[in-house]
Amino acid sequence: MNETLSAISETLRSILATNCDAKTIREADGGQWSAALWQALEEAGVLQSTVPEDAGGLGLGLDEAAFITRVVAGYAAPVPVAETLLGNWLWHQAGGAAAAPDAPTGQRVTLQIACGLAPAANGSLTGTLHRVPWARHADTLLLVVPDGTTCQIVRMARASDGVRIENAANLADEPRDTVTLAGVKVPAHDTRTLPLSADDVSAMLALMRAAQIVGAMEAAVAISVGYANERVQFGRPLGKFQAIQSHLAGMAEQLAAATVALEQAAASAHDPSRRPLLWMAKALASESAGHIAAVSHQVHGAIGFTREYRLQPLTRRLWSWREECGNEAYWYGKLGGLVMRQGADELWPWLTRVSPSAGPGA
Repeated sequence: MNETLSAISETLRSILATNCDAKTIREADGGQWSAALWQALEEAGVLQSTVPEDAGGLGLGLDEAAFITRVVAGYAAPVPVAETLLGNWLWHQAGGAAAAPDAPTGQRVTLQIACGLAPAANGSLTGTLHRVPWARHADTLLLVVPDGTTCQIVRMARASDGVRIENAANLADEPRDTVTLAGVKVPAHDTRTLPLSADDVSAMLALMRAAQIVGAMEAAVAISVGYANERVQFGRPLGKFQAIQSHLAGMAEQLAAATVALEQAAASAHDPSRRPLLWMAKALASESAGHIAAVSHQVHGAIGFTREYRLQPLTRRLWSWREECGNEAYWYGKLGGLVMRQGADELWPWLTRVSPSAGPGA
């Protein structure tokens, strides 16, 4: 971890420890917006960190965005940090500055690939988008509309005429809303060409979910190890029993593999030739999430399922995020198809080109 990330981590953990307690999470589960937490993150400059420096941000890239997302997820923070960071970064790639223009800082951004939209000749948009993260709380909707080998990225205010939102949620009670657009007029300056394909954006969304999963798994493993060492049963701590030790070791193994995959993917996120590393990161994170969530509850027993205990918000997110932005079956399937297309003679050369150890541009 470099000095910049170390400083960001220290700041984030201080903010989250103060503003993201069990009460905050329970209130968010009930539909309340976590205003104090969001304001604290905004005041620290976290939310604008992927905005260019000349536009008031820090100019951070996807690797740093994934790191921030990972830290925030470890506290089960009920706010759209991942969507806001990636949305701002994508809007900048399309030639913009911050995704929410001419507005107070701290704007909430949500992001969705919009394959089913029907743009009209006058530039208006009509269609229905399902499971849009945090739509009800967003100030700005960023929609990525596939257009051949590139995409159009469309920016609109949630309060625009013709936008209707129907509330829905995932297993973790995070907003995953249905957004219906009925002839929403979009000014020309709010539509930009994004020099990325829909597959590229999909992989980047998967990277951010993988970062969230790893952050939540880190917290779940730490809580489980702590509980096993503190909880005394049959005259000794649970962690002294070989069966429990085996479970904990398996969790640590899964976490280590997912963490390495995430860090390699994040470091290569800007390189289109290494996009499969992002697929692998999400596949491995999703696979590990199911195992770690299950074993965490096995170690804890009944207390782990209670709303008041800090494990349950994490595992509900693990089970939700595992399926979002493509689960392990989806991404392993894409990887398998890509490997098969290389052919026997080209497989090893391809693997060495994709490997992070090959260095940039190899």
